[in-house]
Amino acid sequence: MAAIVDSELFFRLTTTAGTAGNSQAGTPSGSLGKYASTTPWTGGAIGDLFETLTVDDNLGAGIEYRCLAFGHGNAANTAQDVRIFLKDTDGGALVAIGVDPAPASPIGATAAQGASIATETDAPAGVAFASPTTLVSAITLGNVPPGHVRLVWVRRTGAATPSTPADACTLSVRADSGQL
Repeated sequence: MAAIVDSELFFRLTTTAGTAGNSQAGTPSGSLGKYASTTPWTGGAIGDLFETLTVDDNLGAGIEYRCLAFGHGNAANTAQDVRIFLKDTDGGALVAIGVDPAPASPIGATAAQGASIATETDAPAGVAFASPTTLVSAITLGNVPPGHVRLVWVRRTGAATPSTPADACTLSVRADSGQL
């Protein structure tokens, strides 16, 4: 059995369309929970999850939500003690993350893999948000078996400042493969 390596960890956008996970494409603006989509989210570009924060939204401290599905491509091992935190925050909007209360589920499950919201301004039910910036304070996703996903929510809040600085940050994930 080979250990899980960083290149096997992935995020996908989510979708409220369809009747099963891993069966419909997703878009950043439609990443509102329910099912893992077939569309990878690789991050790394401004506007690749949220649209540009307008001055009005920033001043009004507007809140928006997106949902991502975390999984891994190692067919032999469970990702154990999966933890996620914010890294390299750029200021600007305030970013927080939270784990969907639904447990990890098969990537192609027909039952909803987590909560869904009707609009990007609706808060997902049962999700507690935090802004951990270290591995020590990271949010725990638990164990994610091979072929399963766990939904993670991202909340962006305007900082109520007169300017709109960049609001970028990096999601960092750590997982163990267990004893080999």
